[in-house]
Amino acid sequence: MNVGVPVALINLFDGTTRDVRVHVQDLFWSPDSSRIAANVDAASSPQVTLIAARDGAVSSLDASEHGAPVGIARIIGWINATHLGVLFNGPIVSASDSSGSPLSASTLSGGTAGLLFGSLDVATGAVRRITAVPQPADIVLTPDGQEALILSSFWNSTAEVVSLADATLREAPVITNAFAPLLQHVDNVSFAQGGNWSIHLAWQPGAHVLAISLSASDGRPDESGFLAHQQTGIWLVDLDHDRASALIPAAYALAWLPDGKTLLICDPPLTKSLPLAGAGVGTMLYALTPVGPGGTRKTLATDLAVFLGLVRTK
Repeated sequence: MNVGVPVALINLFDGTTRDVRVHVQDLFWSPDSSRIAANVDAASSPQVTLIAARDGAVSSLDASEHGAPVGIARIIGWINATHLGVLFNGPIVSASDSSGSPLSASTLSGGTAGLLFGSLDVATGAVRRITAVPQPADIVLTPDGQEALILSSFWNSTAEVVSLADATLREAPVITNAFAPLLQHVDNVSFAQGGNWSIHLAWQPGAHVLAISLSASDGRPDESGFLAHQQTGIWLVDLDHDRASALIPAAYALAWLPDGKTLLICDPPLTKSLPLAGAGVGTMLYALTPVGPGGTRKTLATDLAVFLGLVRTK
C-alpha cells in the first residue's frame, strides 16, 4: 500500500495553513471549488476521500456498481459538481489468442481492457459504467463534462472519444495517425498513467481543443542497443473535428489564459527517466501569443521548479 503524501490547505489571502489528517495520491478540485476529491492510495480501494475546502473536514464514500463494491483504481477528474470520472476494477472478459491460449483480458483498440471507466455519484457512491478501457488508461475529460478523450499509446493503437451521457464511442483516426509514428516503447511500470504522455495539458476555454504533449522520454533499447528518444512538443487536438496539428517543438503545455488567446508553456525537464520526464517541468516559463506556429514566446521565468496553476481573484 502506498500511503501517499500529507495534505495542507493554505489561505492565499492571509497565509494561514490547515493540515488535513489524510495522506493522498492525487487531488482534484470540484468545479465550484467547495471540496477536493482524493485517491487515498493506489490499491484499488472502494473508498474515495472528499475534503471540504472551507474547514478541511474529511469524509469518505464507498463506491459500488448496482450495490456491489468496486475498487477505484484512479480518479480521472470531476465531470460536474456531483460526479467524478473514475477508473474502477470490474470483471475481465477472457478471450483466446491465435494459438488458443487463454488471455487474462479482452483486447480493445489494440490494448488490453483491464479497467472500466465510469461516473461516480459523490452523494451516493453509485458508479455508472461508461466503457471498458485499454491499459495504460490515459483519459482526459472535457471541462464541460460532455466527453472524454481516450488517448492512444504504444500499447493502445486507437484514440477514441466517448460521450459521457450515453457512452457512445467514436474513433478519431486523424488524431490517432498524428501520433502513431511518434509513440515509443517507453518504460511504463504496471501500465501506469502517462507512459507516453506528459501529465501537463490544457483545454482552450470554451472549446473542445486540447493542448497536449508527448513526454520527453527515452524508449527501451532495441536488440542492437539503439535507444529511441520520444519526440516531444505541443500539439493542438480538436475533438469535435478530429484534428491534430503540431504547434511547437520541445515544450509542454501548462495552461491557457481565460481569454483563450495565450498559452503558458515550459521547456521539458532535463531528465529522461520515468516518471519524471512526463511529470516534471523545465526551468523556462513562457507565454505564447497568439497560439499558433508563428506565435511569439515571452519569457516569464527562468527558474521554474513547479507549476501549480493560475490564481484568480474573481
